[in-house]
Amino acid sequence: MDENKEKELELEKLLEQVAGLIDIGDKVSNSGDNNQKQAENPISVENQDLPQELIITTDSAKKEVNRKNKNIDDIPEELLAEENTDIIDKRSIPEEIPPELLSEDIPALKEEHFPASGKIEVAGDVLYVKEEEVEEVFPDIAEGEISEQIEDTIKKVRQLSPEQLLKQKKKRIRKKAVMGLWHLFSIARVIFILLASVYLSIKAIDYGSEFLGIDRPEKLQLIKIESGMTADDIADKLVAQNVITKKNMFKLTVRLRKAGSSFVTGEHYVSANMGYTDIIEEMTTVIERDTVRITFKEGIYLKEAADLLAKNGVIGKVTGDTSAEDKEEYALHFIEVFNSYMNGYKFEKYLEDPIDTAFYPREGFFFPSTYEFYQYKEEEDIDVVCAKIYDALDASIDDKMLYQMQLKGYSINDLLALSSVVQMEAPSMEEMKKVSSVFQNRLKNPAGIGRTQPYLESDPTKKYVEEVIRPNMDPGAVRNKIMLAYDTYQTAGLPPTAICNPGLEAITAVLYPENTNYYYFAANIDTKETLYAYNLAGQNANLEIIQQQYEDALNTEIS
Repeated sequence: MDENKEKELELEKLLEQVAGLIDIGDKVSNSGDNNQKQAENPISVENQDLPQELIITTDSAKKEVNRKNKNIDDIPEELLAEENTDIIDKRSIPEEIPPELLSEDIPALKEEHFPASGKIEVAGDVLYVKEEEVEEVFPDIAEGEISEQIEDTIKKVRQLSPEQLLKQKKKRIRKKAVMGLWHLFSIARVIFILLASVYLSIKAIDYGSEFLGIDRPEKLQLIKIESGMTADDIADKLVAQNVITKKNMFKLTVRLRKAGSSFVTGEHYVSANMGYTDIIEEMTTVIERDTVRITFKEGIYLKEAADLLAKNGVIGKVTGDTSAEDKEEYALHFIEVFNSYMNGYKFEKYLEDPIDTAFYPREGFFFPSTYEFYQYKEEEDIDVVCAKIYDALDASIDDKMLYQMQLKGYSINDLLALSSVVQMEAPSMEEMKKVSSVFQNRLKNPAGIGRTQPYLESDPTKKYVEEVIRPNMDPGAVRNKIMLAYDTYQTAGLPPTAICNPGLEAITAVLYPENTNYYYFAANIDTKETLYAYNLAGQNANLEIIQQQYEDALNTEIS
């Protein structure tokens, strides 16, 4: 009995010691998942009185114990009893912390000495840190360099209070924040440099292209330099006419070329694609060429104007040996260029494509005026002639007139075609607005002349067929179709093109006619007197009056 009691007491004592050991393991491991970590989590053992034999496992928990040379055979059988498994099975049994870790000189920490929780823990006077977290805890030490530096750091950490540890943690956080901001600043700086480089590259290409005239418009612009104009004044004129866009760069180029006082007064034709150097050279070079001054009257035919240019040596070189055939060839070549010339004028937005019955598509666009031309030297001179004539037309038909043209539903072709008829029909400028009203009343209300379609019934349109189309028509052309289209007695509406080149007064008369109800008029060519009628009966009466006037005038001459 005494022996049994002694064994029971010894067993109870051992169980108490095991329970104490388990409590120490809970404090060190700080793990809540005991079932999963049973075979992994080492803990420290600070109770040096605990017998070395108390390294325990059970079959149900599938524990492994390997402490030095010990094995499961060394475990007392009493601790493997069935009634003890429910206690041991729910605990994580730690290994004993090696005694050397408790010594003054702490060696390099190894992974098996770290708690599985991944946190910094202190068991006794030893600091435990997982190896994969050394870089976070000790940011100044590179990975794998766990040596004397860590030992020194551990010794320093032992001496810090919780407040000091918190302060160091905040310091590390601030350091990371500063580094993060520095990285952001570095990225922003790189982006800024890239954007600035792109912007400067684009600007450099833009400035370079304009300076050299690369991919710039070919449109010829007339620049008139007057006496006393400065480089700044000339630059303003070039900008206004879209020849240049970089005024300061142009002025700098003028200064570098020392051309500020070398600009030649007069007319200069330049284009944006010439580049700054050629533009300045053109406007500072004295051109010693013969010029010719030609006046083109209102109502002139395009062929007549071309013949005048050819005769005066403007569109082809003329000498004493130049034949009539050569001059005719010059004239026809000019008409071909003139009929297709485009230079970005305002009226081009309202230009219609020519129809197949149009004889000279740009008849009516040769603005009557007095021009001064250079004698012909090269093919480019023809472009300058065309530019000068179209410039005059574009300047004469201003924005207000173009707006009125749109209100009346006309294209620029319609406006010039009707204006040419008024130009040829009206005996004087004073009668143009009334004559214009007659034709526009016919176009708007053909019933006023007893027709279902608007017939102009204009004699000058038949005259154009006989004087211009028939003698100059290509023999292979469809003669009857074209000539019929221009005869306004047989074809309704406006002729395919203008029948002459009208002046500004005729164009204005079409845009702003008098408000009348006349559908007929008859004019005395000799006296310029014009009689108007509302109907055909009134027209016939007016024709009798005019016929009587002619007879009276003839009898006066005879007597």
